[in-house]
Amino acid sequence: MKTKFLNKIFFGGLAFTSIPLVALSCSNKDKENLKEVKLSIYTGEAQGNLTDEEYNKILSQYKSQYNQFISDLNEELKLINPELKLDINIKGEETYENQIQSIQKNETDIVFLSSASIYEKKEDLLKRSGGKLFLQTYTRKFKGQESNDQSYVDGSTNDPLRKIALNEYELYKNKSNYTGSWNGAIYQDLYQDSNNLTPFQRGMIIIVADENTKNEIVKAWEDKDYDKFISYGIGIGSQSSGSKYILPQALFKKHFGPKYKSFLNLQQDPKMQSYIKKVKFKEKDTNKDIHIFLDNEGSYAYTKESKLAKYYESNERPNEKIHFLTVTDVFPYNVGLKSKRISDKDANDISQALINLSKKGKDIFGSSNGFNGYKLIENAETEFWDIIEKSLGKK
Repeated sequence: MKTKFLNKIFFGGLAFTSIPLVALSCSNKDKENLKEVKLSIYTGEAQGNLTDEEYNKILSQYKSQYNQFISDLNEELKLINPELKLDINIKGEETYENQIQSIQKNETDIVFLSSASIYEKKEDLLKRSGGKLFLQTYTRKFKGQESNDQSYVDGSTNDPLRKIALNEYELYKNKSNYTGSWNGAIYQDLYQDSNNLTPFQRGMIIIVADENTKNEIVKAWEDKDYDKFISYGIGIGSQSSGSKYILPQALFKKHFGPKYKSFLNLQQDPKMQSYIKKVKFKEKDTNKDIHIFLDNEGSYAYTKESKLAKYYESNERPNEKIHFLTVTDVFPYNVGLKSKRISDKDANDISQALINLSKKGKDIFGSSNGFNGYKLIENAETEFWDIIEKSLGKK
């Protein structure tokens, strides 16, 4: 889940679209006897038709929002390792490829990457960077979840994932019960307390239909009739989306078994392609032929009240109601990757400074992206890669 800052931030995770990444690079400052670590924040903004002057002005405005953050972070770092100092620059468009190339070109030493951008690139990631994953981001846990270990069993009404969806629906359905808890970023009444954090994100499968159609869709799900289920129309996200594509597709593969077809195969099948569209849940009113939507878990929980109407029933789809069918299994939130050029100690010192800053409520970068904490990764295989493999049904 990402909240509006200056950049185009959406959170979540896992939300699960690509989020602004952070990159750090080291250089020795002989005069000051300090090792400077360059912190580059990627806004996601392309230059497009803007002139260099116009574009640089925008980037400069972004940078001004982080001046206090970098000052506070350096104060924390000074207490841990007085030989390290961080500086900041703002860059525009980012991609996984750009981030890895920046490590290869010695432009940066630490990057924060979304799980959705690297889940199939483990070998490439580690080989080209020469480094390792070392820091996991955390966010507040939604009410309705009992533990991070809740995972798919059989898709029945007793399935843990369906229970989570039902619990969250009970909180969602009466928005007047929570809109008063808006703190500028989230509706706090939809979240567990600020100390109850999670390193994971999930997707949500949502039905928009009249009562009879809803019952038919649920029956197709419980009968594990994939073609029938898809025939009610399904709105998917982009292939790079964890919550709106990767995780739901993995859940469908587990649930429907031998009847399962990938989203790509459905789009290429003449008999099925009309039932699958790239459509967002909040676009439901202009896509009335779609009754099943894939979304980030709790996307409404960090949407301003003025825009909440798109997440609820409307007169555009008369007699139709919204129903949460199930959440997906988990994907880790963004993780920090360090290159081989930065020592474990320096990376850990920077991490500890960031953790301390977050605990004091001064982590502007984290709060603007929906991150409420961090944890050092001791074993990337078990704490990151194995979790992804399990969620994708490969382990």
